[in-house]
Amino acid sequence: MARGTTLLSLVVQSRDTLPSDASLGIRFEEAPGFQEGVVFWRYAPWKAWTKPVKMMRFDDLEADDVQCAYWQYEDGTYAVALPLGGGGFRTTLGARAGAMTTVSKALAPARVKETLPQVAIGFGEDLYSVLESVFEDAMVALGTPENLRRHKSLPHALTYLGWNTWNASGNGRDMSEQWVLDQVDRLLAAKAPIRSLVLDDGYFEADDGRLQSLVPNRKKFPNGLKPVVDALKARGLKHVGVWHAFNIYWNGMDPESEIGHLYKGKLFSWTQKPSPIDTTGRLVTYHSLKPEAAVLNGYFDTYYTKLKEAGISIVKVDNQLVAERMARDNYPVWDLAVAYHSAINRAVAKHFDNAIINCMDMTNDAFLNFGRTPVARSVEDYFPYKIGETYNLQEGNAAAHVLQAIYNALYFGQVSFPDFDMFETSNPNARLHAVTRAANCAPIYVTDKAGQHDVELLHSLVDHEGITLRADTPLLPTRDCLFQVQAARLFKAWSLCGEGGLLTLMNLADAPRVSGKAYLTDIARLPPGRYAVWAQFEETLCMADDEASFEVTLPRFGHEILRAAPIRHGRAVLGLKEKLNGLASVRDTVSSPEHLDLIARDHGVLLIYCEQAPSLVLVDEKPVKADFANRLLRIELKDGSRAYKVSVR
Repeated sequence: MARGTTLLSLVVQSRDTLPSDASLGIRFEEAPGFQEGVVFWRYAPWKAWTKPVKMMRFDDLEADDVQCAYWQYEDGTYAVALPLGGGGFRTTLGARAGAMTTVSKALAPARVKETLPQVAIGFGEDLYSVLESVFEDAMVALGTPENLRRHKSLPHALTYLGWNTWNASGNGRDMSEQWVLDQVDRLLAAKAPIRSLVLDDGYFEADDGRLQSLVPNRKKFPNGLKPVVDALKARGLKHVGVWHAFNIYWNGMDPESEIGHLYKGKLFSWTQKPSPIDTTGRLVTYHSLKPEAAVLNGYFDTYYTKLKEAGISIVKVDNQLVAERMARDNYPVWDLAVAYHSAINRAVAKHFDNAIINCMDMTNDAFLNFGRTPVARSVEDYFPYKIGETYNLQEGNAAAHVLQAIYNALYFGQVSFPDFDMFETSNPNARLHAVTRAANCAPIYVTDKAGQHDVELLHSLVDHEGITLRADTPLLPTRDCLFQVQAARLFKAWSLCGEGGLLTLMNLADAPRVSGKAYLTDIARLPPGRYAVWAQFEETLCMADDEASFEVTLPRFGHEILRAAPIRHGRAVLGLKEKLNGLASVRDTVSSPEHLDLIARDHGVLLIYCEQAPSLVLVDEKPVKADFANRLLRIELKDGSRAYKVSVR
């Protein structure tokens, strides 16, 4: 079997215009030696997110809407299939009569160009490498290599611990100027280290889901946004952001409104159900901006200019999935999506240094068009805890949410910093949510109500400036968990941080207890060598090499995070004990046979593995006493929340 990536396209000789319901594709009749696979299916009714679905044969696939798939052959070879788009057509994967097929649709009358991109398929010995190669070759072929995550960086505005108003405000119901300021005052009075805020839905002037004006709701925000933003920054917040929809608002804009009159002649209409979950059979007509560059660039440049003047520096953009509804019988879906994404991408780069959180975006007409925008949600909405919640991957419990996020990161992490969404520290399983955010590489933000928060847990996620302590890479399933999905076994996920790595161990199954083995080599890209390994919650230390293994038993929702730090010159820096990602809690580490120098990013107990007792420990160039036992050096940094210069001789 050939290794590498093959890009397949349809060669279409007809130049006739195809109708809206036309579907084209390629059939893959069989895959000799196929063993097992996982597909990422965009599921109804919202069709905003994907979930991992186990595939034992090709006809296990849904009819369409599979956004990515991987499988393994009996000889151990991995395969990845990534459907593409172009020429107006969006392609997904599906099943027809027992065969895997590509399914290309424009959803509107479209004239097919000579070739129609279909799918990128790659093969290799290591799934992580195959995914990277397939996405890189696909992005180059589509002319968008900048869309690869490795070419992006996290904007500074998104590095602070954030607070989102969505759940805290009753999904926008309680939102007002006074409510926001009151909530922030109470959070800060409780010493919550919140340093950024996003005003989610609830501040717009809207009717029936249709935008009426660019001016915020005059009853809720009588003075507009700027006085609120100024007041929030006066309280110590570094950044304030706002939410808006991909199509302006959930159902576009009202053509008879203030803003509708402003854009008269620049709107088009489409017809759909009032919402994806409506069962009345009623159809309604909505309006939004025509997918023309001059129209869209003008709107988003004008809108973002106003936001920037008000002090806004972050945007969260929702409802990308609506492109397919807007496109039907109007414009080829790929062309419409490209037009909207290009305009938003251009404006957010110009005004906000790419500080955007893409959301409701797990359709390839969205994620293959992120451009240079770096952050995108890789999981459905967080849902607050409720009695009777289940392990269903749709609106499920904490275990279901975390598992879906980690699997989706396998492919979504190729084009974005995969965002695991907000959570509440009052949730009974809040620490599970927090651990997986700390072991991931994306922004971290919560939606706590004032008075219902765990401040200690919040502080375990940040340094003294409120900057989140994150991994450098997405949190991904380990090799032996790639096909596990929700089976009743120990679930493991890995990420890298600095020169070390993190191994997150979890019971994400509907099982009272799981057991298994964890290995240092589960951290897939960790260089060979000797490591000191610290178990965060057991508070145990061991030395490990490539042969090391650990017996693990976890109760329902149980979890542990192992931090592995390389041993250099007889020492390994494990970081601050109190932080969930201790490896990220130190910086500027310099190691030599004679000394170890570093900066600790907050107060707490600094843990360092030492093969010999140190002769001298300095904190801010002053000698201090430190506890040393069983090769573990504990240095107490207790002069308040700030950075500390530490030296070990």
